[in-house]
Amino acid sequence: MKLFIFLILIPGLPMLFPTTGFTQSVSINTDGSNPDSSAILDVKSSTKGMLIPRTSTVSKLAIDNPANGLILYDTTTTTFWFYNGTVWTEIPDGSNSWNLSGNTLSNPANQFIGTLDDNPLLFRIKNINAGLIDSTSQNTAFGFRALDSTVFTPFQFNTAFGYKTLLSNTTGTLNTAIGGNSLRLNKTGFSNVAVGYGSLFSNTTGGGNTAIGSYALNNNTSGYQNTAIGSYAHFSSKSGVRNISIGTDALGSDSSGNDNTAIGVYSLVSHRKNNYNIAIGNYSLYEDTTGTSNTAVGYGSLFDNRNGNQNTAVGQGALYYSKASNNTALGYGALSAIVTGYNNIAVGSGSGTHPAAPAIYNTISIGNNGYLNAYQNQAFIGNLSTIWIGGQVNWSTFSDSRIKNTITEDVKGIDFITRLRPVTYYKDFDAITKLTGNNQTEDFTGKYDGEKIKYSGFLAQEVEVAAKQSNYNFSGLHTPKGQFDLYSLSYAEFVVPLVKAVQEQQEMIKSQQKIIEAQQKKLELFETRLAALELKK
Repeated sequence: MKLFIFLILIPGLPMLFPTTGFTQSVSINTDGSNPDSSAILDVKSSTKGMLIPRTSTVSKLAIDNPANGLILYDTTTTTFWFYNGTVWTEIPDGSNSWNLSGNTLSNPANQFIGTLDDNPLLFRIKNINAGLIDSTSQNTAFGFRALDSTVFTPFQFNTAFGYKTLLSNTTGTLNTAIGGNSLRLNKTGFSNVAVGYGSLFSNTTGGGNTAIGSYALNNNTSGYQNTAIGSYAHFSSKSGVRNISIGTDALGSDSSGNDNTAIGVYSLVSHRKNNYNIAIGNYSLYEDTTGTSNTAVGYGSLFDNRNGNQNTAVGQGALYYSKASNNTALGYGALSAIVTGYNNIAVGSGSGTHPAAPAIYNTISIGNNGYLNAYQNQAFIGNLSTIWIGGQVNWSTFSDSRIKNTITEDVKGIDFITRLRPVTYYKDFDAITKLTGNNQTEDFTGKYDGEKIKYSGFLAQEVEVAAKQSNYNFSGLHTPKGQFDLYSLSYAEFVVPLVKAVQEQQEMIKSQQKIIEAQQKKLELFETRLAALELKK
């Protein structure tokens, strides 16, 4: 059965149906079924379709006061359109839509997700910003609320990837944030690079910072030109400038220090403030809190320094326990025993001062491993195996009369020299290490060559007795100043009493010469008189 409904409108005749319209559903079908109660018009067919009005784009746009939801087929674009109350909107067909379950046979030459104008491309979750591509401001953001507060102006050049990256940015430019919450609080800061979760999280106005690693420079607010690479690197910094930290927790506690460099895991990790420190090596300057101008190169170098200044330590464990200032150590474990001592210099692996003298000062130790300096104001060169120290010219000491006072001529000569006992001897290295409490150095070829040499000299204890007996304060004798110190002699100092002895001897010779000459004259006179007597006979 076919049902045809014709609505013929003849000018001047009334409509065939009341203007109030139908009050029941109408069904157009071939099976005699009733219309669905929810539809005003129910059209059913298994062999035919339904045509809606067809018109060109020009005719479509010429429709006067189209109703909301009016639908038609545009023969110009060969697509369906509907009126949304404001403009005509195209209804895309399946071939022009991106499916949630994926697409096939897409052509990248002319198929894309994007815009055909200069307006930004936005992505949202729950109608909240979750992505942006803007060709005008040149900002790019991917992540929930990334760049959410930015006041867009041309040429801002910000890039944000991750959850709430650059969330608070307003007018900051040239920033790059990669990782959740990186540069989250930045407002006007510029030229910052943050890579890693929470990196540069608190930065608001600081510029020129680089943070790579989770929570790197996390607390920085206004500091600038800082570089932090590693998890928690420079974590606590708020306002410091021009700092470099590379390694997990490097400079982790610093808040306001400037111009510090920390390279290595936990290097300068406890540093709070102050400037110009350099720590290179894991755990270098580990305990430092407020030190200034320290340089530590090597694993654990200057490890225990807290507020000492102007120290230089190069070598693993160099100046390990030092808490003082102005020490210089070069070599593995050099000056590792110094705690509160200052103005000490040590060069050479294991060189420096004795562990039992952690507070000594103003020492120089060069290659003295195995015989460590145990008293202040001393210079040690060489270890027990050293058998020659010298150079092209003799050693000199200041002797300008302008720097000397209380000059007296009380040098002892013959009385002191004649009490000395010259001897020959051999050295016992084991006895030296036992007396000084030092450890034996590692064995090496020629280590005990010095024990084979037959030396000429004096015994210091006997020199001490001779000086006391002659009432002579002899500067060439060094008596032990502590438990681990040894007697020693400066043989160059013997020149002075020897000269004095020669002078005294010369005076004696002159005096004796005068006596001899007087005796000679008497003898000559006697001989002359004797000769005269002989002539008289």
